[in-house]
Amino acid sequence: MASLILAGGYFATTLINKKNEPIKIEKKEELKIKTVDVNKEHIVGSKDADLFVIEYTDLECPGCKRFNKIEKSLIKKYKDDPRVAFIIRHFPLYKSIGKTEPKHPSAGVEARATECVAKLAGEKQFFKMVDKIFETTKSDGHYPVQNLSNLAVDLGVSENDFNKCIGSEEIKNKIDKD
Repeated sequence: MASLILAGGYFATTLINKKNEPIKIEKKEELKIKTVDVNKEHIVGSKDADLFVIEYTDLECPGCKRFNKIEKSLIKKYKDDPRVAFIIRHFPLYKSIGKTEPKHPSAGVEARATECVAKLAGEKQFFKMVDKIFETTKSDGHYPVQNLSNLAVDLGVSENDFNKCIGSEEIKNKIDKD
């Protein structure tokens, strides 16, 4: 199986064999990559696909927002092709690096919101929540957090359950693992 990894508008490729092991690339240093675990990923398409298009996204990133529109057209084109599947992983730039201000301070809570929707309403709703955030955010790093529960409720999630979930360590850890 091959994986194409997309991150923040930049493209990189990593090939993985059928045993989910990296194919060695002739360089002095071997690349360290996160392999695909189809039971733990947010996947559109077949879990048995030969090619996984992996997107690392920040829900406040203007480039990611533009790519989301492109990705939706790719998904539409390849949704019935069992050889191709799409995966979304989180890469929120919500923490300070050194003495600089965080690039997107609300991106972390937005990522947690999508994970809570997935946990409480299922995978299909996860992708709808990602789309709703991209559609409603100004990509300025300051999305009103109170709007997230409204989006989740629109997708059938209990506001009370959502508010309990969004601050949980389990959800924070899932984002950090991506």
